Amino acid sequence: MFKFGDLLIYAAVLSAALFPFLREKDTENNKIHILYDGHKEYFDAGKDTVFFIQGSIEVEIKDRKVRIKDSNCRDKYCVKHGWLKEDQNGKIICMPNKVIIEFVKREDDVIDAVTE
Repeated sequence: MFKFGDLLIYAAVLSAALFPFLREKDTENNKIHILYDGHKEYFDAGKDTVFFIQGSIEVEIKDRKVRIKDSNCRDKYCVKHGWLKEDQNGKIICMPNKVIIEFVKREDDVIDAVTE
């Protein structure tokens, strides 16, 4: 039979082994960074909203994704880009209007240096 102390040790080892799999992905603090015309704005990635930049660029945030829904630029490559998901690396760029949209991760998830 197991002793009470043995059961505590087994429970601790099992919980430590399963912790990475049971933990929810922490995206609560991720923000959407929008740079336009010399301005920097941050929006909560978890709050669904639609708003306008410079009165002519419609931006939509929904389900932790962002996209440029409509723009007054000629080719509309920024609109054709579609949704940028929170877990993707990349940016939505509208060159004619000088707009850049990207996700900014929590500071403790960012690698600022690598040494070998």
